[in-house]
Amino acid sequence: MEMMLLEDCCDILDSMRVPIMAKDRKKGPYPYYGASGVQDYMADYIFDDELVLLTEDGGNFGSEERHIAYKVIW
Repeated sequence: MEMMLLEDCCDILDSMRVPIMAKDRKKGPYPYYGASGVQDYMADYIFDDELVLLTEDGGNFGSEERHIAYKVIW
């Protein structure tokens, strides 16, 4: 199998991510993900699609307790 860069076979949506400080978040039912999983819940969402979250900073979504694909998220 030929190897390729991730950005050559996937859409990278990191530039659409909107970090919001905890004091500025409006609470609601939609998960707000950080590097190590759900950090909070928001009143609105920016993605409504089946996506895979890739962690950085040593995060670990790949464990048995943490799934890596989500639906409606911030």
